[in-house]
Amino acid sequence: MNNKEKNKLASQTILFVKSEVGFITQAITKNLEDVGFNVIETGDNLDEINYNSSFADMILYYVSGSKEIIAQRMSLLTDICNEFNKTLCIAGEERCVSEAQNTENRQRIVGVYKRPIDMRELVSGVFDQFSMHMEYERTKTILLVDDDIDFISIAALWLDDDYKVDGVNSGKEALRYLDKHRPDLILLDYDMPEIDGYELFDKIKKNPLIAHIPIIFLTGKNDRESVMKIINRKPDGYLLKSMGRTELLNSIDSFFIESTLSV
Repeated sequence: MNNKEKNKLASQTILFVKSEVGFITQAITKNLEDVGFNVIETGDNLDEINYNSSFADMILYYVSGSKEIIAQRMSLLTDICNEFNKTLCIAGEERCVSEAQNTENRQRIVGVYKRPIDMRELVSGVFDQFSMHMEYERTKTILLVDDDIDFISIAALWLDDDYKVDGVNSGKEALRYLDKHRPDLILLDYDMPEIDGYELFDKIKKNPLIAHIPIIFLTGKNDRESVMKIINRKPDGYLLKSMGRTELLNSIDSFFIESTLSV
């Protein structure tokens, strides 16, 4: 890990949950602190975990104990991660780790480190998970391209709490915008005058400076011909303009989660 990567970890905090103190857990703490992480150590007391979790970005759980205790701790930790959008990694003996992975809350686990633990692998893995977490947490910019000004206003209002939304109502305005800005996602209406969505899509993908920007088509039609015409362009997806606020937000959130995980 180079100095630039270490600097990136400044003030990044891990809550290290463990019911035992031994050579391995001490080594984990030391190795994480040596590369710049701030580690808060806590036992598996529920109140203590709840209190300290508010200061951490990631939770590392050293799994131990009976099947019932592991299930109880996993339930608490995943509830915290789900509510406050934290990342969860686990480490420990193979039996205990397997018990944690077999609980109904296993979907929140993003990193697994079984004994004998390779400390370099653990530190590198935690760093990668932190980078993904920070990328996901970064406020994304969405360019909304649609000739329907009312739709732009409504969609921007729906997305505004979670994303920075810039709206333009023509293909020409979109190209001018892209000369100066690099949004994280373009939501593109395919049915527009002058430069329609398909033509704009092609212009963007032929420009090496902006070709990497993902594009999701917006459509008011759900018939087979319209959908196939969109799919043939191979965009990053398509959304119906008739969807409601919750469905739109969930679709955009899912897109960015999948994009982050695939990096």
